[in-house]
Amino acid sequence: MQRANGALPVVSTTESMFKTGSLADIHSVICHTSAIYYSAEYRVIPKSDLLRKLTWLDFVNLQWWEVATFVEIGRVAPEWDFDELHDSMKSDIGISFRVMANNDIGRLDLVWSEDDAAAWLMYGHPF
Repeated sequence: MQRANGALPVVSTTESMFKTGSLADIHSVICHTSAIYYSAEYRVIPKSDLLRKLTWLDFVNLQWWEVATFVEIGRVAPEWDFDELHDSMKSDIGISFRVMANNDIGRLDLVWSEDDAAAWLMYGHPF
């Protein structure tokens, strides 16, 4: 809708979304895809000082280390539909080795899924 002087009116995105009156319309403006994600993790800080006994690692100032196992399951869909998001979900399992050394965190994650396997190495990144 144009004004008499030919200029287009300025309408905020929020204002135009709420004029539709439909939550589905509002959702489609805000999001173009939907996702659902679940995960579980079990962490253990071993009582053993196995890594500290390796004297050639003294330079890293190892404060602690832990092992974690995890499972993830999720799905992405073009629209928010609870049944579709829970149908044919993808999953993976993994194991992670984590250390606190030189006041920084390092971790190595090894992950397996039905489709692929991957390794992820990070240093200086929070959990």
